[in-house]
Amino acid sequence: MTHSQAKASCFVVTSIWVGTCYGMSISQKKISLSENAFRQMHPSRVFAEKNLGLLRSRGYEDATGLHGASDDSCETIERISRKDHLSEAYQMGQYLFGTVATLLFLIPDRTMTKRLASKLAGVAGFGTAAGTCHILACANEHNRLGSDTYKRLNIGLFGFSMIGLASIPGEAGFCRSAGAAMIFSSFMGIVRLFATVVSFMGWKRGIDQRDGMNLVTSKMTNELWKGTKRTFEGLKVQHKKKALTYRNSLILVLFGVFSSFMEGLFKLR
Repeated sequence: MTHSQAKASCFVVTSIWVGTCYGMSISQKKISLSENAFRQMHPSRVFAEKNLGLLRSRGYEDATGLHGASDDSCETIERISRKDHLSEAYQMGQYLFGTVATLLFLIPDRTMTKRLASKLAGVAGFGTAAGTCHILACANEHNRLGSDTYKRLNIGLFGFSMIGLASIPGEAGFCRSAGAAMIFSSFMGIVRLFATVVSFMGWKRGIDQRDGMNLVTSKMTNELWKGTKRTFEGLKVQHKKKALTYRNSLILVLFGVFSSFMEGLFKLR
């Protein structure tokens, strides 16, 4: 096996390992219920029955006494379950982005030139995306996705994942062989598409648009414009160490994302 083939195999094994670990962590969270608890539920509420344990884990101690559960009770169970699934999706995005950032950092630069600066900027971008997923998962657990801050974090994650698809060829160019580059490109594409869907779902939940898709595009555009405007207004900070550090870190990541986008778009590597 050549050195390039070994690297390609390493990428595949790492991806499978991350997915397996995530699946095991989700399985450990499931709560087994007795048959009596299931029989107490209305027979048509199969979905609610499966999530009865989840309701109890969220603090509803009298959940086993829902044998006469009303529609409101079942809707509460379903809403909590949807929230939990979205949190798990955010956590999955966190692990995937963290894996991509780690792999991108460990891959030797095949050019061995000052492209290393662009490589580190790409790692910073994926690391920021992983941190954003973690923040949004916590916000979803506390029902705060409707806040302007978290709505714009979702839009930012959506934009990073969607627009960043064009930068994949450039980032995969660090691989030494065509096979490894193809595997890495495919993996990054799946990660970004997954994050695009999850961030859109989180933003949609934040604006409480459950009964249709009307005006979603216009609302997202409006949120993006307001968020961008306030971000640039926030660049004018006081000349203090902490404020300048945050501002300069933001500028570094923004230019790094832009650099990766342009190099991938025009294949400059």
